[in-house]
Amino acid sequence: MGYMSECYRGSPLSIQKAVTVAEAYIRSYDETIKSFKMDQINYVKQLARRKATCGQLKNLIEFHHGEKDKLADTIPAFVDIGPFRLMTHTIRTVAIKKHQQLADAILEYFYDKLRQTMEKINDQFLVLLDRIEQPTGNIEDLLEKKQWCRTVPKKIEKLSTDVNRLRSDFRLMSSFNRNMDDEDFSTYWHIQVLHLLAYSGIQYMLYL
Repeated sequence: MGYMSECYRGSPLSIQKAVTVAEAYIRSYDETIKSFKMDQINYVKQLARRKATCGQLKNLIEFHHGEKDKLADTIPAFVDIGPFRLMTHTIRTVAIKKHQQLADAILEYFYDKLRQTMEKINDQFLVLLDRIEQPTGNIEDLLEKKQWCRTVPKKIEKLSTDVNRLRSDFRLMSSFNRNMDDEDFSTYWHIQVLHLLAYSGIQYMLYL
């Protein structure tokens, strides 16, 4: 944040007062300047170490969007204080950009978390279906499989909860205008199909 002198008629005391006011005004941006020093990569790593929940990530994204809008409304292009003109346009531009970068970094981390969760759910359904569809060679295998099948509804119930949470989180993601990549979109809908197949498959096995 820079400033420049202008022609000004006043006593040394009034000039000193203006300097004091100008310095105080500059210090009022200390918190804003702190955000300049935030590195997006380290910021996201801190969130990962804290194991931030999706709800917490949402709040942080909204916080940075809110700060960006607030700075756009409150920081002027310049401020005249006595003989000084403080040029604040640059700090406003940089601060707004920084908050947007931090929000984008959190959003991508949020997306990566959802992708990992989605892949894990997909793999778990595939394991269940593979076991359900595995042919039995004799009556002993069939009885053993039926015994195993009795444990599956609880597993499907837990996965159903995970699927519902995944849907909710992706709706939240889309509210920030972050759509799924094509491959992830296919995996997402594949999970919905696997969910139905696993449920119908286990019902069939239990009633054999």
